[in-house]
Amino acid sequence: MKPSGCRWDLFLGCLVTAVIGLLPGSAAEARMSVASSITLREEYTDNVFLDPFREQDDLISTLAPSLILGLDNRLVTGELTYGLEFRKYLDHDGLDETDLKDIQRGQMDLTLLPTGDFSILAHGIIDRVVIDDRREISDRTSLVNKTNRSLVRLRPQYRRNFTPTLTGELAFPFDKTRYESSVGDDTQGYGVELLIEKSLSPRLNSDLKGAWSRQKADLTEDYKRLDLTLGCRWSPNPVWGLTARGGAIQLDYDHRDAAVYGLGTLELTFGESKPWQLVLLGSQDYLQTADDGLKRRRNAELRLVREARLSGELVFYQLLDNFQAVDREDRYYGGRMQVGYHFSRALEGSLRGHYRYQKYLPENERGHRYGGGGELAFSGKIYRIAVGYTYTENTSSISTNSYRENLVYLEGSLTFGTRTPARGEK
Repeated sequence: MKPSGCRWDLFLGCLVTAVIGLLPGSAAEARMSVASSITLREEYTDNVFLDPFREQDDLISTLAPSLILGLDNRLVTGELTYGLEFRKYLDHDGLDETDLKDIQRGQMDLTLLPTGDFSILAHGIIDRVVIDDRREISDRTSLVNKTNRSLVRLRPQYRRNFTPTLTGELAFPFDKTRYESSVGDDTQGYGVELLIEKSLSPRLNSDLKGAWSRQKADLTEDYKRLDLTLGCRWSPNPVWGLTARGGAIQLDYDHRDAAVYGLGTLELTFGESKPWQLVLLGSQDYLQTADDGLKRRRNAELRLVREARLSGELVFYQLLDNFQAVDREDRYYGGRMQVGYHFSRALEGSLRGHYRYQKYLPENERGHRYGGGGELAFSGKIYRIAVGYTYTENTSSISTNSYRENLVYLEGSLTFGTRTPARGEK
């Protein structure tokens, strides 16, 4: 088990930032909001370990208090969220989560010195994430194939408007990620980025971006990365728009020769006005994973969205993941859907479903993962009560990787908030 010091580093930084934001001299112009919430959840699962041969059921109780602090003044703007998730298992006492190192959750999104040319962006997360997408995954269960993650990103940046249509930005990003699980690949990186943006017309914008970074990892190979991309955004009318970006990336591993690969994104959007929107997307990028280092992801997606009283989303996708540090390739083809309806101001319901075909190389494992569920929720100004059901099943050519789960839950939450107005406000 790894130490959890990174989490304390994150929220110590949050505390210092919040105190700075409330120092005398800025308080007169400060706007601050404080909100708190508490959630109680009861859920029953018929396969708590997602085991293919010996299914065990359990009743799980979760208590989750949280606090949200919002700041808005000359020195700092943004939001801090910090909470705890206590979890109690009725039949498996050894799985209970009550230690502080296990139950912390939080998020930080702050901008220091937001009104000037120089600013610092600070982003942090404490959450629980999936370790390996090949292994067991449940929409709701937080036990199997998941670990606590602490992530911090700092971005000092200087932005300058040279002309009304030409802008430049120089940034020095830093990031650090830690996983509680021993199989999680802790990483730390730093670099420099240069961005030049040019508005060619009211409907056409372009940019040139160059970035260099150094990434160090605990379990996989360290590398240096150099990106150079050219992008544009064209909106000929309010109905549709086109975003395109292309370029190259050079990866220079410590114990391998450097290699150059392509980068690119093409996104076409129809119906930017509500209620309907259709998005066609294709991209190739290089992403850091939780356990197996860097991977190349090729993504193709068609997405249809409706935002109205009857809302919904329908997505078809193809994902091809090729890992750079290990001999591994994951292929996914599938879709997902979600439909929601507001019966009244207080009552709403939703249905969702997903399916994907998956192929894993070099093992040549093939399978299907699918499921669905629904929720009915009743909410008011300070409360929300919801009842729901989810079903998940994974079938595989390797029998030990097949599993299924039925889960029913009842959840209630209360939210309270106050706001301290700036001086001069009524």
